[in-house]
Amino acid sequence: LVDHLEHVVTPFQAMMEVGVEAWRPLAGAEVRARFADIAPRRVAQLRAMSDEEMSAPSWSPIGEVPYREFLSVRAFDCWMHEQDVRRALDRPGDLDGPVVEPALARFRTALPAVIGKRAGAPDGSRIVELSTKCAPSDAFQVAAELRAWLAEREIAPAKGATTKTRKALSFFSRALDA
Repeated sequence: LVDHLEHVVTPFQAMMEVGVEAWRPLAGAEVRARFADIAPRRVAQLRAMSDEEMSAPSWSPIGEVPYREFLSVRAFDCWMHEQDVRRALDRPGDLDGPVVEPALARFRTALPAVIGKRAGAPDGSRIVELSTKCAPSDAFQVAAELRAWLAEREIAPAKGATTKTRKALSFFSRALDA
């Protein structure tokens, strides 16, 4: 079904792309109309779930987790896809607010794996700074967590390399999808 798509390289991507392919021929107005119909019903279903249902183990792209954590992953994915669309349309935005804080928290959690494993950083690689648009207290927390992670591994931060938020978010979003 999706073998013709060059960007699909993993079984998980293939599974996700099947749904995308089914909606691809629809006009934007039709997609929007279907979303407007489905979203309120789904929100009602989620609000009706008990704490026990929300705590039940569930499959997720990050492994088996409580269903509420799976929903957190989905919220992150939706925000990342929104950013993809915004980049494609050259309409930046939604870089702060209630959805962004959990997304940045997910980045902080995933950063060591992305840099160390998925980006293929060789042993001894150093990170200078990760700049994000966030409150100073959050930036400090990110820096403190990163310094602690580096110190645990006896890696001294280097000086001089920097990156901008949009480029960093773009890089990490692609790396997390890989």
